[in-house]
Amino acid sequence: MQTDFRNRVFLPIMVPVLILLVMAAFIGTLALIFLHGTHEMSLMLAIVAAGGILFTVALATSQDRLDPVRRTVLGVAVLTPFVLGALFAGGVLGAIPEGERMIDVEPPVEAPEDAVLAAENSDEFCLPVDGECEPTELWTVASQGEEQFVYLFDNQEAGVPHNLSINELEGDRDDPQPGEQLHEGEVITGVDEVIEIATPGLEPGDYYFVCDVHPATMIGVLEVTEEGEDTEADEA
Repeated sequence: MQTDFRNRVFLPIMVPVLILLVMAAFIGTLALIFLHGTHEMSLMLAIVAAGGILFTVALATSQDRLDPVRRTVLGVAVLTPFVLGALFAGGVLGAIPEGERMIDVEPPVEAPEDAVLAAENSDEFCLPVDGECEPTELWTVASQGEEQFVYLFDNQEAGVPHNLSINELEGDRDDPQPGEQLHEGEVITGVDEVIEIATPGLEPGDYYFVCDVHPATMIGVLEVTEEGEDTEADEA
């Protein structure tokens, strides 16, 4: 009776469950190794793992019975990705620079609607509004927290380089002067656009923004308001 129960009930249920658990452990372990390695390392290990799986399946299906030597070969083929991955991820086979592990990759960011500034000439910045760009020296943006400040800078002037840098504000809005630089934006030649990230985030308050290529004319004041506060861009 016990043998009948095992063959008819226990094994048909437990064998698939055990196979699923083994597959989950295999995939989960590889995923952890990939996340703690670099992109190049993960790609290489994925190729090795795929090759090992194909080799194991081909060898196992081509033999009626596997002798100890062939079983050892299959074990090596299965374990190789895990061993190599663990050695790489642990730094045994080469140190991984800080921030280059896959787990450290930051998700894509998107600039809020109010965090957009543009340049269509070399005399002033402008705010894109309803398909047009309104000249401005005051740019009002809601705070994005302590971690980062994300903005979209749109260079609309063909063949002319511009950037957008952010400094502490010296003086006041009527006579803004640059203080300590907090973020130096990438210089891009129009027509082009780029999302820049300045970290750490900007606390609510006033800041000085400038195009480093045209610092005499393209300047203004960035007003960072409290998070969630309604903002409205005013023309200076």
